[in-house]
Amino acid sequence: MTQVLNYHDAVVYDTDVALFGEGEWLNDNCINWFFRVLEHEVFPGKTDLLFMDPAVVSCMMNQCDDLEEYEDLGRGLELATRSMVFVPVNNAAGPFSRGSHWSLLVCEKEVAGGDERRSHWRFRHFDSSEGSNRTPAELTAAKFVQMLGEKSVGEGKPSRVEHVRDAPQQRNAFDCGMYTILLAERLASKAAAAAAAANQQSSTTPTPPVAASAVTGVPRGNMTPRHDNEAAPAGKGGEEGTGGDAGSGGGLCSVGGVGRDKNSVVVKENGSGEGSRAVEPMAMSPKFVSSARTLARERLYRCIENQGRC
Repeated sequence: MTQVLNYHDAVVYDTDVALFGEGEWLNDNCINWFFRVLEHEVFPGKTDLLFMDPAVVSCMMNQCDDLEEYEDLGRGLELATRSMVFVPVNNAAGPFSRGSHWSLLVCEKEVAGGDERRSHWRFRHFDSSEGSNRTPAELTAAKFVQMLGEKSVGEGKPSRVEHVRDAPQQRNAFDCGMYTILLAERLASKAAAAAAAANQQSSTTPTPPVAASAVTGVPRGNMTPRHDNEAAPAGKGGEEGTGGDAGSGGGLCSVGGVGRDKNSVVVKENGSGEGSRAVEPMAMSPKFVSSARTLARERLYRCIENQGRC
């Protein structure tokens, strides 16, 4: 492997670039690069949003031995200043095993009546292969709570997680990583837009321009994903995964939602707990995800060519 890019400590190798090709599984490095683009290019200055590096997630899951170490990690991530944290969840059994599926855990701090002392964290899980990462997501949420210093949560005890039933579903065996990063971008965009609207109502300061998409590079207001009813592409069931570091998502993503039309994503659910449903549709068809792969790969090529200017 040859290193081709170091973008804000997101190291990318030549073998990682190929994983943005059709039919490939994104690994830790691919997801971390995309998340750093979101952090520095798409949502610059939005320090209340945190896109967690998969390597840091692996550290949280496997290397913290006691509550003090969890709290130290939480302080290092400045969780007290965050309003929303995007955590890539993998089903790897340990730090040296290879997982087979990615999903997204969204940790959101909700403040009652503007009083920080009454704040609490809400956990929503978006799985493009519904049910596949249910247990890993609950264990990840439990570890996250330990970073917050909640001594009432015992070691490994799952926190209450809302498993979003209407999360967009992949229709092949390899797109779980793409759904994870695209959902993170969409949900972060919704949160940033809501915050900007709230600030505009309480201030005479003009609202800043809408950030460009990490995938297309055009302002978000100009990007309207298409929702089509094309036949699902054939999966690659049974093939061994390619790429992926220890604890990464290189491997086979079990197919979920085949034959079902579940191209909507939650922005705000009705109720809580088991099986929360989406109330705001958001298209994410196989054709859109395939196009996003191509655009992300082209952006990565430009980033490499320009030595980090993505």
